[in-house]
Amino acid sequence: MTRELLSIGDRIVPFLVARLPESSLDDAIYIVFLLGQLDATEARPALLELQSQLDDRSAGRDLTLRMQVEYFLRDT
Repeated sequence: MTRELLSIGDRIVPFLVARLPESSLDDAIYIVFLLGQLDATEARPALLELQSQLDDRSAGRDLTLRMQVEYFLRDT
């Protein structure tokens, strides 16, 4: 599935960004991963917004979403 989504390329970025605000924790982790793999710099504002919501979106001590967001912001 990941390869298929990545093969769509930049055309999928707006759909991923639009899905991000209402996504579950697991979905958000996957979406941020995909955006990072696509080098979707246009998603940076959405990721900055997500970063400000991490305390509300995290599941206990699971730091996966926080790490994915930090990697994305560091690399873009």
